[in-house]
Amino acid sequence: MKPVLWAVLFLGTVTPSFSAMPSVDFDGKSKEKQDITAFPGEESSEIVVPPTKPVADYDLVKKPGIINENGEFTPLEPVKSWRGEDGIIRTQYQYWPTQKISWVLECKGTSQPTWNAKETYTFTSDQNAGHHHYDPPAPPLKVSTLYDNNATAPADNAFYPKPSPFYFPSMPVNTKKYYWEWMPVFATTLVEEFQSFGACANTQIDMIDVKVPNLVEMKSGTGYIVDGDTAEHPATHFVTPDFKAQLLAIAATWKQTCPNSTKPYPLTFLQMSLPWGGMFDINDNWNAPHSAHRYGNNADVSKWRVRKGNRAKLVKTMCEYAHVYSEGDATGENPHYHLALRTSKHTDDIPDPLDTRYQYCCPTPMPDVPQVCIDLETNGNPSSEHPEVPVETDCP
Repeated sequence: MKPVLWAVLFLGTVTPSFSAMPSVDFDGKSKEKQDITAFPGEESSEIVVPPTKPVADYDLVKKPGIINENGEFTPLEPVKSWRGEDGIIRTQYQYWPTQKISWVLECKGTSQPTWNAKETYTFTSDQNAGHHHYDPPAPPLKVSTLYDNNATAPADNAFYPKPSPFYFPSMPVNTKKYYWEWMPVFATTLVEEFQSFGACANTQIDMIDVKVPNLVEMKSGTGYIVDGDTAEHPATHFVTPDFKAQLLAIAATWKQTCPNSTKPYPLTFLQMSLPWGGMFDINDNWNAPHSAHRYGNNADVSKWRVRKGNRAKLVKTMCEYAHVYSEGDATGENPHYHLALRTSKHTDDIPDPLDTRYQYCCPTPMPDVPQVCIDLETNGNPSSEHPEVPVETDCP
């Protein structure tokens, strides 16, 4: 990663404010400009949606839930629920990026035989998520077809990208239907306006914070700095509390090991994770060159800002606390070290051993640091040191 730069539901307890949401969403366009599309597996249809009006003799259900050990669907309560001034019920949930979320749909207690629904969604953020860019638009939400039961999550290829808005097919009353949504890989607030008509006519709005919970910010401190924020991602130094403790220990140990190594540059931590985690698209295009830096368990450290004579000692220091890799040696990249929390349970945090973009720097036993973790390289070939940084060591 450049330095400048499953299905169990998770309900959080943080309740951010939605009152100051920007009028521009991640799609970069308003609802009126979006195409109306059919539900996955259904043909497009010209459906006229009548005005929403309250009806007292039915009970409309659209709720997320979990599958218990008996294969039963148990609805989950939202983090928060309230009625807006417009009379519409709003609910707030919180899920992890890439989670597959199941919803139950049911219109019951009415004499009419069928009902339909439309969902209009936007990827909206008050920028707490960390993405400050809107062009190109974010990829559409992935949705499954309707199911009569909900025993297991569908396979990945059973999800279809659905631009907003999309229609559900006609559904019989007093019958439960299930469908799944695949949460975006990037952090955001997903706002879903669910409008039903026919036997049930109502509107509800679900607000889903797609985020990695409980990340904390790491700021510059004694003997080290953080760097690498950009206008599009102005807050890039968020980590788990456990990983922050490890990074602070690295900085403190390095200060003791090499107290003079602050000029011309101190130890420099580069990108970590965004405030809400999720995909860190360093090229601002909703894609990422690597799968790491998503859960607050990765951090980059500038390599060229460290004197070559100090790098072996620095690598040994970092290897006491984290997995350390040499990365960024391709053309156009600044060489850096990629750190990963040793105890992470996320497979994306640990690079694939076959990925040649990463060179592991902490072999066991480690009498010597691999030369590739000391040299600056470009496409596997040695490159010159930065002219601002002396080569000789200034460690005791």
